[in-house]
Amino acid sequence: MAFIAGHRTQILAGKYDLSNYLNTHAASGGQSMHDTSTFMNEAKTYIPGQTDGSVSLTGLYEDDTDLDPTAGTTIVFNEYMDSLVGAASATPVTALHEVTTVGGRASMILGHCTSYGIEIPVDGVVSVSAEFQSTDYGVWPGVALQGGVVATGATGNGTDYDTSVATTATGAVGFLHMVANTRDAGSAIVKIQHAADSTGSPGTYADLIEFSSVAALATATEAIAATGTVNQWLRYTITVTAGSTGTFSFYTSLARFNP
Repeated sequence: MAFIAGHRTQILAGKYDLSNYLNTHAASGGQSMHDTSTFMNEAKTYIPGQTDGSVSLTGLYEDDTDLDPTAGTTIVFNEYMDSLVGAASATPVTALHEVTTVGGRASMILGHCTSYGIEIPVDGVVSVSAEFQSTDYGVWPGVALQGGVVATGATGNGTDYDTSVATTATGAVGFLHMVANTRDAGSAIVKIQHAADSTGSPGTYADLIEFSSVAALATATEAIAATGTVNQWLRYTITVTAGSTGTFSFYTSLARFNP
């Protein structure tokens, strides 16, 4: 049995890493059940209904440190959280439970921020809380394709990860969090690739999900669903074009849809 220390959790919400401002992450997923009991049933019967999920975050108020290292761009934690409430687009939120482990659990939710509150005690630290309500599928139990946020300025592939799950046919969803970007020029394209098992090693990789190109000095976030087959082995790949200095700092994870 191996327990996990909570302090190693990394929280990514949309375009930024919010780990340094938060101290609690609580994810809850479920499915409604509809009563189909009739006369002559000795016990109640049910059929499954819709899935649902939400995430609660709590932490400390901060209104000074810039979240975005891009030159000429400034956004602080409190301002960013305010901007998520009422946003037209849902926000990908990922909790990476084992920040140094490729293949560690990643709790993933694509949700709208329904509330953001600030609590001011007379004798204590000002705290914050936020709620995210899922827009699709509830909370996904995903896998981390990186051991935390990776910074790179070069084209390359991530670590091969054996999910130990035979090929499934119901698709998957992938998240990208490009949380910092100091590249001086050019762009980067991040993909999630998969491969069938070949006697304990990955076979030939093929693209499963391709995220939108991210330009130099831009942060970004995206959730993309893939339909059909998802093979046993996974990795990320990044293609960097042009530029000579600076890095793209990003994180990817993937969750299979239940059959």
